[in-house]
Amino acid sequence: MKVEIRFFGQLIEIVGSNTYELEITKLEYDAILTQLNKQMPSIKSFTIQLAQNNKIIQGETELDLSPIDVFPPFSGG
Repeated sequence: MKVEIRFFGQLIEIVGSNTYELEITKLEYDAILTQLNKQMPSIKSFTIQLAQNNKIIQGETELDLSPIDVFPPFSGG
C-alpha cells in the first residue's frame, strides 16, 4: 500500500521535494520509519517527528492512510 509523506522545514531541501509516495507493507509507525530511512538515507542523521491528522504519532499510535507529516528537529523560543 502507499501513503503520502509530506516533508517540512529543512527536510524539503534535503529530500528535494515536499511530498513523496511511500510504499509500505504495514500501516505501523515502525514500518513507516524503517521505509523512510531505507528510501531516504539522507534523513537518517536527523531526529524526526511524524504526525498524522494533526497529532504526533509514536510506536503504538493507530494509523490510517491519511498523509504522514515529517518534521525536522526544532526548538521553541
